[in-house]
Amino acid sequence: MSKVVFVIDSWFLMAISGIDRNDYPKMASHILEEIDRLVKLKKVSFIYIIWPVYYETFNTKLVRNPVALERVKTFLRKYKPLLRNGDDVPFRESSLGAIIGSERSVFSLVDKIISEFVLDLAEKHPLKKFILITNDYPFYKLARQRNVEVWVGRDYA
Repeated sequence: MSKVVFVIDSWFLMAISGIDRNDYPKMASHILEEIDRLVKLKKVSFIYIIWPVYYETFNTKLVRNPVALERVKTFLRKYKPLLRNGDDVPFRESSLGAIIGSERSVFSLVDKIISEFVLDLAEKHPLKKFILITNDYPFYKLARQRNVEVWVGRDYA
């Protein structure tokens, strides 16, 4: 197995926080175990988080909950050597235009930007494997790229 690059959706960080009472923390813990396993095997190149994911995650509800906030900060500190802040600027206008120009979209603006970011990475680096961690099934269309895999939290329940 070649090294992988993870791209994190805000769902995953919110699930780690445990701020909402649902099965998300359980789903996230299974994914975290797999990330840990791959990191220990030195199979992870980077973990990307694009700026809009930070905006969605560090919202008022989270920052006012010290326990939940600490869980996310612990994740970020633990993986700091592997973390990369992905630049969303090249995808903002086209993603916004796609949302405004369509009658109905399955993606939010942030999801559309993540989608474009992942596809761009996969195209520029065809020999790397990219894994998007999310809880939204519409992202499965990204898996059509031969070097993109999508881990949907609900599949880890």
